[in-house]
Amino acid sequence: MDDINTYNDFVRSLIEEIRRLNEKMDNHLPKRWLNRYEAAEYANMDVQTLDGLRNTLKLEFTMVGRRVIIDREKIDEYLTKNTHGYGK
Repeated sequence: MDDINTYNDFVRSLIEEIRRLNEKMDNHLPKRWLNRYEAAEYANMDVQTLDGLRNTLKLEFTMVGRRVIIDREKIDEYLTKNTHGYGK
């Protein structure tokens, strides 16, 4: 019976450690969907500039109710597509 209790304790502690590590890894992943302010900061531009790109449909966005969210990948695509200068 002691072997079973020891085994069960081991399994519980192992499961808890896996959960802890999963939470820790999730906290280090970049957020995919950004609000207007986060998106502007990520793109290194003013919120008004971002709103202008959004209003002229130059930057794709999604509405959730009245809330605007922007996919980080769409920001990267826009910035890459509109990069000019050396190396191009």
